[in-house]
Amino acid sequence: MVNYILKIKQKLLQAKLFLIIVLFVIAYFQSSNIQSQIFSNKQTLNQQSELIDYNITDTAWSNTTRVSEKDGYGSYNPEIASDNAGNLYVVWDDESVDDYGILYRAFLNRNASWTSIQTISEENTFSIYPRITTDKNNYIHISWWDSTGTDELLLYKYYNGNRWSEVIEVNACDDAWASHEILSTNNGSVYFFWIEREENCSLLFFRSYLLLTNELTQKISITDCNTWADSPSATVDTLYNIHLVWEAKNEEMLAYEIYYKTLAGYNWQTTEPVIISKLDDLSDKNPTVKADSKDSLHVVWDQKGEIHYCFMSDNVWTSELKISGFGWALTVDLAIDKRDNLHFTWEESTWLMYKQFNQETGWSNNVNLTDFFSIIFSPKIAADTFGSVHIVWNDCTIDSMWEVYNIKGQISYLDKQTIILITTIIVPLVLGNIAVLIIVTIKRKETAIIE
Repeated sequence: MVNYILKIKQKLLQAKLFLIIVLFVIAYFQSSNIQSQIFSNKQTLNQQSELIDYNITDTAWSNTTRVSEKDGYGSYNPEIASDNAGNLYVVWDDESVDDYGILYRAFLNRNASWTSIQTISEENTFSIYPRITTDKNNYIHISWWDSTGTDELLLYKYYNGNRWSEVIEVNACDDAWASHEILSTNNGSVYFFWIEREENCSLLFFRSYLLLTNELTQKISITDCNTWADSPSATVDTLYNIHLVWEAKNEEMLAYEIYYKTLAGYNWQTTEPVIISKLDDLSDKNPTVKADSKDSLHVVWDQKGEIHYCFMSDNVWTSELKISGFGWALTVDLAIDKRDNLHFTWEESTWLMYKQFNQETGWSNNVNLTDFFSIIFSPKIAADTFGSVHIVWNDCTIDSMWEVYNIKGQISYLDKQTIILITTIIVPLVLGNIAVLIIVTIKRKETAIIE
């Protein structure tokens, strides 16, 4: 009888231990499923619904640095670019130089300091609205408008690492609009896009400069005289195709829309340009386009006090998404870093705003980089090769004069990584007169956010 009772107790103990193992394994994998669902629900670029923001308020932002140094004179229209060595280059137009002149300054990464200011434009000229870009050889390319004489001249100059070139005349016309674009490719070509105004329209033109032969190609019109075109922005993909966006409207349209066209080789697609802004009767202005390393295109623009964004992947444009806050927002700019994370800056009310889309964690919150009393204008952004973003803008808060300022953000990226967890369970069992240790090893994949 005693042996019978002991056998029953042993079987009950075995059953309890077996039940414990089963429940533990179920709970373990249920936890894994819940964790997996958490990560699969992260915001992606394809989800054009309400933004779910992660907080980047703790990003290490530097103190504000004044780039322009001419007290008592206005400095306007800053532009910024970076190269493969992490150097920064800033240009702007400044009324301290004759009537107006183009000034240039660099931040050199090797000694972490700003160079002295140089004058890029020629003496006794009225030079305004500079643009700047760099190429894989770290050449610096700058273009600007010169309105000194009766013609509007689009001028260009480049630095090859040793010296500046002579000023090159890209175009001359009777009446040009301020907006223009310069784009350098890694195959030795520099592209120029600009607007010429006619009696009943404004036309978008382009031509390129070949560094190897020092020659300008033929001037070509991209639009015809049934639209008013403005604000061109261009980017190049890994196959050296040129992608162009601009704003335009015709007599039948109530407001400006954002147009897109691509250049393969040296022939623009024969199809009509695509309108990528989807909301009718709302004025879409000042677009910016950038291509990432996978050749997806990203476009931002301002639309009646809001910043809108869309992207194209596999030749399909998404619907547009509002990314700004509740203030009056405009003049947005975009940079893409080496991880294909997107960095946005714009002016909203009187503030300098920043937002990020991280490929692993999704959309960030909107960050105000200036104080309540700031008055900012024309922010531009660049991403360097060391995980930092750099913003320049106009601000007249400090001395009541428009000056050029810079701020640096060292971004702490959050990476989503897959790790393998191995769990070993040791369970003692008594089978009759024999003691047994059961060892269970469980392997599973887990996704974790690693800072």
